[in-house]
Amino acid sequence: SVISEPKVKPANDSQYDGTSIVSTIKRLYDLPNFLTKRDAWSAPFDWLFEELDEPRTDAPMHLPDAPAPIPRPGGHPWGTDCDDPTRRMRRSIETFESLLGEDAPSRLHACAAA
Repeated sequence: SVISEPKVKPANDSQYDGTSIVSTIKRLYDLPNFLTKRDAWSAPFDWLFEELDEPRTDAPMHLPDAPAPIPRPGGHPWGTDCDDPTRRMRRSIETFESLLGEDAPSRLHACAAA
């Protein structure tokens, strides 16, 4: 969802961000203190809950089942971490091995060699 034109802002430069959720919960439940200065600064969206006189009834009660996965071509038809191996993957494996001083799992070498 996109929220625009806030009606309540604790500071002139407040914005909506992830801490707006925390700020909104604080206001809805009338909690005594904010957790941090950041959630005290963030713009809450509790005013959205006051716009309707009663809950909406046009929303679905149950979502449809997700479609079945589509098989991919290749040796791993349902997708793995080694779909479409590339030269970059081989270089990455070599780099990590040299930095860590450890051998990567054999399945990654098998993917990179494919």
